[in-house]
This record gives sequence, C-alpha cells and structure tokens, in this order.
Amino acid sequence: MTVKRLGVGLAVAVLVSVVPGCMEGKRPVLIPAADANSRSSGDRGIDTVLRRLELAETATFEARFEVRTLLGNVVTMAEVAQDGLKRRAVRVGEVLYRDGSERDPVTCNTTTGRCEAGLDDTLIASLMITRPFFSTSAVARLEQHGRVATGAGVLEDREFAGVDTVCVTVPVQGGEPRYCATASGVLANYLGADTHITLVEFASELTEELGLRLLTGPVADS
Repeated sequence: MTVKRLGVGLAVAVLVSVVPGCMEGKRPVLIPAADANSRSSGDRGIDTVLRRLELAETATFEARFEVRTLLGNVVTMAEVAQDGLKRRAVRVGEVLYRDGSERDPVTCNTTTGRCEAGLDDTLIASLMITRPFFSTSAVARLEQHGRVATGAGVLEDREFAGVDTVCVTVPVQGGEPRYCATASGVLANYLGADTHITLVEFASELTEELGLRLLTGPVADS
C-alpha cells in the first residue's frame, strides 16, 4: 500500500437537508459535525433518538447500508466496521476510510489500492453524505431539523435488518424527515430530501467476513 501525505487537512462538514420530499427549493447547507457532548432539543421524541445516536461513535459493530442519493436516484452500498474508539473503517463505493486511536487516518481507493494520509470527505460529497453518516452526521442533521420543526417529533418502533430500532419523524415545512437508531446508537434509517439511508446488515461483533476485513484486510479488491 502506497501512502502519500496530504499538504492540507480537510475539514469535515455535514450536509443537512432543509426540507425532505421535493428536490426543488433550497439546496442542502453545510453545518459543523456534532461534538460528543450530550444535548437537548426540548422535544421528547427528538431527544430520545438523539441520545441513542450519540452512542454510535464509541460502539463496536459492523454494518452494511444502502445509500440512495435522490438527485439522480443513485444507489451506493456502504460498509462500516468500528472497534470502539480503537479502530474504524468506512467504505462508501470504492472509497475506504481507516482511522482511530490506534491508526493514522488514511483515505484509500479500493480499485487502485492507493492511500493518502487524512480523511477526504470530498470524495463522497456528491452522494450527499460524509464519512460519519451513521453517527455524528446523523446527530447534526437531526439537531438541525429539530431547530426548524413545526411540531412535536413522533416516536415509533421499527425493524431494520432484523434489528429493533427507535424512530422519530420530525415535521418541518415541506416534509417529514425520519431518523431511526439501534440500541447501540447506529443510524438504521434516514429519510430526507437529499438522501435515504437504510441499514441492511448489522452485528454487534466484528466478523472476518466484514468487520475485520474492513479494518485490517487488503485495501484493493481482489
């Protein structure tokens, strides 16, 4: 694996939809990624799911997601493996990110096998997501929708990939974005104006087939 150092660090931003549903109107705006401090919106439904989503950053799990970018109706598969704060890997299409407290962060191309130092979210920006779409990005999106909500969030239980989740639907002008989270805090479903994200496979332990392959396996596809 060839590693090149980037000259300039890239700031991570989170794409947030103003309203879900219709693709016309204002384009998504950039807001900072959420920090680790617990926060409250004052809405019971929103806060219930927020408290769950805040757990994902330190959880151990592996997962597969379907990411549907509504502009162009593009479907991309994403894979995530995380060993608490020690190691994490996120693959979106042919882009693989590896980082954690035990590893210098790198961004890799799984077609060429080449890696560069740092985490370059611009490579997946066209999909309307960022690398932590399953955790801190979801927190930031939900907080933003909570700030512009026109009514109380509606809680319900749903199942994704055989996993029980808690969901909140937030009424905003022009639509009703939905967020669902597993007990460990991992995003299981997001329905917004720009993107639909759906959990299709999940395990709370790392397996050779998915989690350990992402974290420690060869970068290039064989």
